[in-house]
Amino acid sequence: HFKRGYTNFKVEKFDQALADFATIKSGTSAYATTSAYYYAHIQYQNKNYEAALEEFLKLSNDEVFASIVPFYISQIYYMQGKYENVIGYAQPILDSTRNSKRGPEIGRLIGDSYYNTGRYQEAIPYLELYRDKAPRTRTREDDYQLAFAYFKVNKLPEAILSFQRAVGDQDALGQSAWYHLGWCQLQ
Repeated sequence: HFKRGYTNFKVEKFDQALADFATIKSGTSAYATTSAYYYAHIQYQNKNYEAALEEFLKLSNDEVFASIVPFYISQIYYMQGKYENVIGYAQPILDSTRNSKRGPEIGRLIGDSYYNTGRYQEAIPYLELYRDKAPRTRTREDDYQLAFAYFKVNKLPEAILSFQRAVGDQDALGQSAWYHLGWCQLQ
């Protein structure tokens, strides 16, 4: 079942792979945990977040997958809008993932979760971590979000710099960035 499931996974026949992995993921064979990971990954791809989350949580203490699944778990909570869960789950693991390639993204998820719950002061260090550690993947929206957090806690010089990076196009984001940039400069 594992070999057939993995082969189907590699050739992107995900429904067949899912069925094979489901058959052995809960067993005691040497392939059970690896099957559970691929099962969860396919469920994640298919946006079946509850099924994926259930399996990823089971794998969170597995020595092979413990370093991989925290990102998925954090992202699932985030996509479900469970911001308190993101903060509660991802914040304690950030130190162990900070220097991994997913560390800055986990920081962004935490920062965005604080931002979405109106806790701007708490969001800033995580949004700054993402800004500093992932400059190639940062977007105007990320710059705007950090600028607005600075704005809300009255760190106007920092807000000005971030709003300047966010202005860009003539769209709603750009207009809001220009407005807030002007307001900050007047202050």
